[in-house]
Amino acid sequence: RNGGAGMARNVGIEAADGQYLAFCDSDDWWYPTKLEEQLRFMQENDHPFTCTWYEDANENLETYYTMKQSERQTYKSMIFGCNVGTPGVMIDTKVLGKKYMPNLRRAEDWGLWMMYLRNTEYLVTYPKALWKYRHVPGSETSNKWRMLKSVADMYQQVLGMGTFSAWVLTKGVF
Repeated sequence: RNGGAGMARNVGIEAADGQYLAFCDSDDWWYPTKLEEQLRFMQENDHPFTCTWYEDANENLETYYTMKQSERQTYKSMIFGCNVGTPGVMIDTKVLGKKYMPNLRRAEDWGLWMMYLRNTEYLVTYPKALWKYRHVPGSETSNKWRMLKSVADMYQQVLGMGTFSAWVLTKGVF
């Protein structure tokens, strides 16, 4: 049965036996040097949790915008929004352990980043676009109302907020 991206990613996390975790969704695209460059950055700078910039692209992978995250993000800063795409993240599980995405249909990746940020000071950005986020009409993230509800669900399930607080905070995200 289709349990969504988070459930599928959790199957991969469970099966992974290497030191590093990285994700590439079926509708996204990595540059050929993505893993090599990001891994070198992590190892040379002793960063166990990183992401990269990415390019928004249409269905044909034609780029129309580059998303540049801040150099470092903390648990506190990421509560107010997340522009970290799953295919840009790499995690050193030898340092941070193996965690799983929460049981959410959307915003499950953001929830996982928040769980990791509880145990490390920063999510550090490698300042180069190493993948493309392919926007496909009708995808899980195309319905903004469902995304809003998912963010409120993430705040409640992962951060332990009450319903009212989650919805108030969600208003500031969108």
